[in-house]
Amino acid sequence: MGSFFKITLGMAAATVATVGAGTALIVACSSDPVVSNSPGTTNTPGVPCTTAPGDIPVATCDDSTNACTGGGCAIDEAKCGSTSTCKPLGENKGKDVWDLRLRKLNVVAPPGLAEALIQNVVVGRNINLNAPECGEVGGTGSFSWLMRIDTKNKIMTTGGAPPSTDPFGLGYCFANDITANGVKFGPATMPITIDGNKITPSGNFPKLNIPIYIDGDPNNIILLPISNGNFRDVTVSEGGDCIGSFNTKALNNTCDELRGTCATWKTAGALGGYITLEEADTVVLKDLENRTLCGYLTGNTQQKGCARVNGATGAITAKGDYCSTTNSAGGCQDSYWLAATFAASAIKIHDGASIKQCNGGGAAAGDAGAD
Repeated sequence: MGSFFKITLGMAAATVATVGAGTALIVACSSDPVVSNSPGTTNTPGVPCTTAPGDIPVATCDDSTNACTGGGCAIDEAKCGSTSTCKPLGENKGKDVWDLRLRKLNVVAPPGLAEALIQNVVVGRNINLNAPECGEVGGTGSFSWLMRIDTKNKIMTTGGAPPSTDPFGLGYCFANDITANGVKFGPATMPITIDGNKITPSGNFPKLNIPIYIDGDPNNIILLPISNGNFRDVTVSEGGDCIGSFNTKALNNTCDELRGTCATWKTAGALGGYITLEEADTVVLKDLENRTLCGYLTGNTQQKGCARVNGATGAITAKGDYCSTTNSAGGCQDSYWLAATFAASAIKIHDGASIKQCNGGGAAAGDAGAD
């Protein structure tokens, strides 16, 4: 989703809502769906995590077998953070504002994106840093999803970030920019409640555009637009440094993950939202013979994208598992439900005043899709 799925995503954004750095998306409408854990959600080690369209998975779901026999990877904890917690690159203890970056995103739905190929080679590769000394081999750091939790004012801010020239010292800034074809994007803000170590947003965000920087190039972007999304069951450690934890026994002596048998990250948060088929049909999967995400998810092997009535300009004939107009499963079936669990760790978030991708200083060179 190289990009969100080591796949280059060319996202359409003609109908994308503008979200600036100062724009607060605070919604709690009665028409929003009730998003909760599905009774059929699995949370059994070794069994793939599942969730129904419109539901959000169990935040701690682990589909590995927990056969953790590694531990031979030497990690520079002075640089990379303590491996006994979550390798935090910053410190939130004693602060009213907690800054974090997602370190793991386990896609649970739709099933096509939960495949091992997508999860291990694509999502993980682009979230991971290029830092063998931290137990992250072959990462690009091109996909950074940030969270800022203001515990005093009860506000969460979330959005993407451009690649950092120094993730260990300087840290990151929230992307606040505009694509070459005029689509603005920035973080979304929502109210939250805090109950002990549990963080719960009070409403859904209508649209969140997460920028993916292809091959780490800050001037070459595509957007991942998630609609009507939210976070659920987010558990933050004491002091605010961790959502979830890191497991050194999931790494062998070459710092590769023991995939399928032991998870490097224990997740402690979950999220969900939908992507329309029209948006998915502009997502080009370069590593899968340039098929679009829509074509891939709907199993269209006859052409690159989704089948349409009367050719390329007609309506998509394929069906998803979710309806954007009713915000519910089934129905018009013009969308796919995206759900995932995640882990995050403390980092430094700066104001980005000197970085054009974070201060609205100019159009990025990438293309987020057709207008």
